[in-house]
Amino acid sequence: MDMSVAKAGRVIASPYARRLAGERSIALEALSGSGPAGRIVAADILSFVAQPTGSPIAAQNVAPCAIAATIGLENVYALLSHLCKAGGPFELVDLALRAAECARAEVFAGRANLHEGVALEVGLSKARRQRVFANATGMSLTQLHQNRVENGAGDEAEEPALLSLRIAEAQKLRMVAMPLLQGRAMRLAIDYGRVNAECTLFFDAVQIEEEDAVAFLVHFTAGIEAPLRLLV
Repeated sequence: MDMSVAKAGRVIASPYARRLAGERSIALEALSGSGPAGRIVAADILSFVAQPTGSPIAAQNVAPCAIAATIGLENVYALLSHLCKAGGPFELVDLALRAAECARAEVFAGRANLHEGVALEVGLSKARRQRVFANATGMSLTQLHQNRVENGAGDEAEEPALLSLRIAEAQKLRMVAMPLLQGRAMRLAIDYGRVNAECTLFFDAVQIEEEDAVAFLVHFTAGIEAPLRLLV
């Protein structure tokens, strides 16, 4: 049994979920957990807090909104080729992570958190797992790459994050709608080819202002199309 499960009589909950519940004076016994074996996770606390109290208008805003952009990859591929010739092990996903982190820092600078305690971190989706990159603003591209490679096998899906990033080689079919992952206010899907990348940003309009979502995608696009700024 998970060591976070306490003695008899106590519900199963992650440590972070217990802290959130304590901060909000929420009784864990009143919740149903969505985690494995009914475990209460942070998303259960946040969704409980965000439940509308008799307002049918608020309930209509739970479906994510989406905005999309086509991004040219010529410059980023040229930079990757130059870095690889110089002995760098970098991949497109490293620059995409860096661009997402820079856009996050640019748009949400100075904010400790968002609506209902959503943290300002970037998570990378891979093989049904999440890797959350905390404090990535101060990392160099080399440190970011090493962090991704060395810790990529772990699953931090229960850790708070603003955004989940999914990057995959383009197929003949594209996803035009995707659900937001638990505990994430935004989800950025990137389908890349030899020339362009099709990017779709899904976001929860209850937690993210439309202007902030647009600004995030604009800054992300600028970072990929002028990637030298990502090395600073």
